Amino acid sequence: MTREKIKESLRKLLAQQSNLTTPVATDVGEATAFAEVGLDSLTMLDVVYEVEAKFGIEINERELVIIRTIGHLLDLIEEKLATR
Repeated sequence: MTREKIKESLRKLLAQQSNLTTPVATDVGEATAFAEVGLDSLTMLDVVYEVEAKFGIEINERELVIIRTIGHLLDLIEEKLATR
């Protein structure tokens, strides 16, 4: 799966979780912090669960702590998919 496809899936998921409209979610970049789109730590857990289910990966607690931006999560998803 390409980074662009992962990013598009992630944008849709973030739009659902943060109640962003689709055009706003499309404008969200890799440097955007999750807090900037209104995602608190509890909502981030929901996002991670959804990501794990969608991509068939596991994100452990240590990895969860370092995820601050959309780019961080994209990098982690790519890394996990590459090692499957």
